[in-house]
Amino acid sequence: MSSSQEAKDWRSKEKILNPLREGRLYVYAGAGLSMAAGLVGWDEMAALVWYYLKHYEAGKDLLVCPRIPAKKARRNALLLGEFVKDVVEAGFLTSQDSFGRLVLLNLLLRYRAPRTKFIAVKKARQMEIRRKQNTDRFRCGEEPSAEDLTLHSLVWRTGCHGVFSPNYDTLFEHAYSLYHHRSALRAYRYNAEFLRYIFSNRRFILKIHGDINDIGSMELDPDEAWTSGRFYGTMVGYNLKHAYKTALESGHMIYIGLSFRDKAIEKLHCCGRQSDSPYRRIALMPEKEAAIAGNPCFADITFLTYKDRGEVRPFLERVVDLRRAGRYRDWQPCLEASEIHRQLFLSESGELVRRISTELWSCKSRPLPPPGERNPTRPR
Repeated sequence: MSSSQEAKDWRSKEKILNPLREGRLYVYAGAGLSMAAGLVGWDEMAALVWYYLKHYEAGKDLLVCPRIPAKKARRNALLLGEFVKDVVEAGFLTSQDSFGRLVLLNLLLRYRAPRTKFIAVKKARQMEIRRKQNTDRFRCGEEPSAEDLTLHSLVWRTGCHGVFSPNYDTLFEHAYSLYHHRSALRAYRYNAEFLRYIFSNRRFILKIHGDINDIGSMELDPDEAWTSGRFYGTMVGYNLKHAYKTALESGHMIYIGLSFRDKAIEKLHCCGRQSDSPYRRIALMPEKEAAIAGNPCFADITFLTYKDRGEVRPFLERVVDLRRAGRYRDWQPCLEASEIHRQLFLSESGELVRRISTELWSCKSRPLPPPGERNPTRPR
């Protein structure tokens, strides 16, 4: 799709989805899917953290409560970054404040946050936040239900090989566990060992900006991370770009739940874009966000739109139907991943020479001792 073309309603352009019947499929999922499941958005999370700092930690000299929607995302990123930094530096959570912060982060990102919107209101000389009246499904702290995870489970039911996501939450992992697909899911973060090896897994999810399972990995200021921070000019950033490029070279890609204003997708896609690829790149987004289709960096992506967010589910259901009716190969290792696997784990004769253990939903691997020996790195 050239930059001069306009995005069209997906139902009027449904034939564009037909090539997805065959070939490997990947999904790039943004915050929109998490918010649809009831988790807070970026600005709302910053407001809740500000409220916690003021009323539970009696914080002094706090900046004005972030407006919703905030005009300055940078301020929210700084607030969230400092909030998480205390938890990471506390180590064994020696302080009461650090423990409280950890609990709040888990409520916001691992379990259901309140399915509601907080609004900023002026009180005295500062902004305060309050919950809107008559909000639905206020279930703070409960685990996601099957209903909450409908969209995430539909993503897996497409038979996609892998999911790329900048989200910190574990909703995709929950959905995969809820609808078991007969194989173990591996969740990797950007600092995982053997990042390129992920493509030889049957199913995987790559958390581009870290996640709640490893709070120290959470990048709370993605723009800074990609322009001057952890991903800028480093092997970490290179490996992420390489993994994304490998996906574009080996299958179709669907983008859903993101506005394409995130610095990560711009940095990743501009390096991996290929105008002559036989695979399709299809993005579904709200009609009001369609102007992004004019960005030349995304010229090879076909942008489809919807007016009502309820259209996301039928879109995914249609993709699921196409995939089931097609003759796509469910799984086959990428050549590069297979070669890395051979070099790391197999001898020339094909015998296993190195054994490692990687826990589910984790990127941390450790060597296993020979049979009969105690593992000295494992606590007693």
